[in-house]
Amino acid sequence: MCRRERGKGSGRVGGVVAGLADAYGFDVRTSRIAVVVASFVVPLVPVLYLALWILLPQEPDPPTSFQAILHERRRLPLVVVL
Repeated sequence: MCRRERGKGSGRVGGVVAGLADAYGFDVRTSRIAVVVASFVVPLVPVLYLALWILLPQEPDPPTSFQAILHERRRLPLVVVL
């Protein structure tokens, strides 16, 4: 599963495009150009960018072992489903 987070050092405005480009393997410069051009064509793109700026975490969560998931009471419904 691919982790999506905002780009840390390479972010120009919020790091949304840099984080998504890194997560999916796109070129950051080309992705930025595509977002700027798309924002002129589709007015929803800046709104989506702001929403992602708010919703995407700055740093990814640290990986959790399966053993820790089994013993954490907060994730008990997940264990029951599995």
